[in-house]
Amino acid sequence: MKYPPMPLLLGALGVAVALISDLSLYAVLPVAYKQFDLVSWHVGLILSANRWVRLLCNHPAKWISQVYPKYVGHHYSAALTLGMTCSLLYSLFPGTLWVLLLARCMWGMAWSVIRNSAMICVRLTVDSGRLQSGIATGWYDGISRIGAAIGLFVGGPIYDALSFSYLFGIWAGLSFLFIPLGYLSFIGSKKLAETSGTTAVQPVQAPSPVAPEDQSKCRRVFFSVSKRQRIALSLVGFVTGCVSWGLIVSTLGIILKDILSEETTIFGVTVKIATVNSVVLGTRWLCEVICTPMLG
Repeated sequence: MKYPPMPLLLGALGVAVALISDLSLYAVLPVAYKQFDLVSWHVGLILSANRWVRLLCNHPAKWISQVYPKYVGHHYSAALTLGMTCSLLYSLFPGTLWVLLLARCMWGMAWSVIRNSAMICVRLTVDSGRLQSGIATGWYDGISRIGAAIGLFVGGPIYDALSFSYLFGIWAGLSFLFIPLGYLSFIGSKKLAETSGTTAVQPVQAPSPVAPEDQSKCRRVFFSVSKRQRIALSLVGFVTGCVSWGLIVSTLGIILKDILSEETTIFGVTVKIATVNSVVLGTRWLCEVICTPMLG
C-alpha cells in the first residue's frame, strides 16, 4: 500500500480536527439538551441546520476557488478558523438556542469550503502522480474520519467527566493549533504537482479527485442505465443518509437515555449514558477509519 505524501496528510489532519467538535455535538447534545431547557425538536433543528446551509453554500464555495485559485490555501485555513469559532460558541453559550443555531449555520458554511479545498488538494496529489485517485481519496477519507471517531468516542466521556463547556473549549483550543494546516496542505500539494512535470494543473476547475478520463467513464456508466434506475439509486442514497444520519445519529442518545436513564452498568462498571452513546456511534466511524484506505 502506498503511503500519502505529507501535503495530503496535513490536509486530512486539518479536516479530522475540524470534525472532532462536530461529531462530539452529535454524541452529547441528544443526551444533555434537557439541562439547557431545550426540547427534543430543538436537537433536530440544531443538528440539521448546518446541512441545510451546505445546500446553499457548496456552489459558492466552488465559485470562490475558481475565481481566486491562488488563495485556496487561505480559504482553507479561514474555514478552519470559522470551525474553531463554532466550537468556542458551543463552549461559551451551551444553552442558548439561537447561538447554537448560528454556530451550526457557520459550521455549514465552513464545511463547504473545507470540503472543497480538501478535494482540490487531493486532486493536486493525483495530478502529481504520487497516488492514484482511489488511493488518494481513500487515505483522505480514512485520516479525516479519525477526527470523527475521536469526537464520538471521546466526546461522551469528557462530557461525563467535566462538562459541556469544557468539552468544546478543549476542542476549540485544539482546532486553533491546526488552523495553519489548510494553507500548508494546499501549498505543498501545488508544489508536488508542479515538480512532477504536470503543466496543466487546473485544480480550481475540477475539485473532484477523480481523473478526467475516470470521470468520463463514470458518466458513461451512469447514463448507460435507465432513468428509472438512476432515480432508484438516488432514492437509495437519500434513504440511507436519512436513516443513518438523520434518524440514528440524532436520536440514539435520546432513546438510550429513555431506556437506561442517566447511567448503566456494563461488566460491573457504572457508565454514564453519554459515554454509552459515544461508544455506540463511534464504532461505525472506527470501521470507516480502518476500512476506507484499504478499500480505496
